[in-house]
Amino acid sequence: VGFVGRTRAATPSFNNCTVSGKITSDGNWTGGFAGYTTDGGSFTLCSTSASIEVSSPGQFAGGFVGYVGIGSFNNCSATGSVSTHSSYAAGFAGVMETVTANNCSASGNISAGGSYSGGFVGCIKPGANNTATISKCWSSGKVTTSSAQCGGFIGSIAANASGTVSVGDCYETGDLVGSNQRMGGLIGQIGSGIITISRCYSKATMTAGSFAQGGLVGFMNTTASIEDCAAWNNEVLASSIGNGNWSTGAVIGVAWPTATLTNNFRNPIMNVKAYWGNVTGFTKELTADYDHPDVSTTNPLIIVDKSSGVLRATSATAAASGQDNYPLFAFHGKHSSTNRLSTLADTAKTNGGLGWSRDIWDFSGDFPTLK
Repeated sequence: VGFVGRTRAATPSFNNCTVSGKITSDGNWTGGFAGYTTDGGSFTLCSTSASIEVSSPGQFAGGFVGYVGIGSFNNCSATGSVSTHSSYAAGFAGVMETVTANNCSASGNISAGGSYSGGFVGCIKPGANNTATISKCWSSGKVTTSSAQCGGFIGSIAANASGTVSVGDCYETGDLVGSNQRMGGLIGQIGSGIITISRCYSKATMTAGSFAQGGLVGFMNTTASIEDCAAWNNEVLASSIGNGNWSTGAVIGVAWPTATLTNNFRNPIMNVKAYWGNVTGFTKELTADYDHPDVSTTNPLIIVDKSSGVLRATSATAAASGQDNYPLFAFHGKHSSTNRLSTLADTAKTNGGLGWSRDIWDFSGDFPTLK
């Protein structure tokens, strides 16, 4: 590791520390700044530019920290690349459990041979009754992987059923290249737990994944909440059909029909290529397609019958009983009336926009950035 191998017992505090160089390992828990934070620790205004190379069978590699059991990170950054043959690799942290990350960033490229890789975090998984909060963070590194559950920002969220995860005011700009399933521009897979994703966006170009791909989230199998977010990808391109007729979606590839999906948008010029049903290489530009209404337990996700153009299924059972070459449980959100994401984000919700805060976001460029 770059600065400290493992923190435990008394809560250590690291302030204004910097690391550079190259780190090579064939073991677990490799980080550009810290390997493993077990029982807590706070990191403030710390940075690392160290590159990381982990050979098999090592897991849990992060540009800043390999594995976070308990910890807090404020105004920290990692700019080094991460290369590993195994699972749980990311630009900032391989795994986060009970954690707070605020105003942190990762900009190194990620190359991973295993599952759970992300531009910022590989996997977030707080235990029962514990909490993980990620706010005002961003990543820009390219993520390349041959395995499943990968995302431009987070590979997977796998909280215990009573664990809580909040991701707010975050974004990613790096591309995502893979050959497997459950890929999302922002998050690859959302699992169990009390999970809220709000005011986030992805602009990754997504290439060559197989199925369960989405501009924002690849696979979402819980009643999580996603609100006021934007999938601003130019392309979401699948390469093959998957088992069970899984889908590709502009915002979410496979969405649980009774999730809470509120005021989410897609890039109006997004090109979506999917392998749906028995159709080979079906490509659709969704600009003129219908807008999905908001989704909740009382207003479940509805599916369009491609052959007739009418809204048909209102339950998981009905939807699974026979789509006509249209994605199973895909969620496309609303198409934006503007091609400039900053304009959409700065527009009040009452006027058809996202209504993001000017105290947090800078809207001077085409894409919002954090202040």
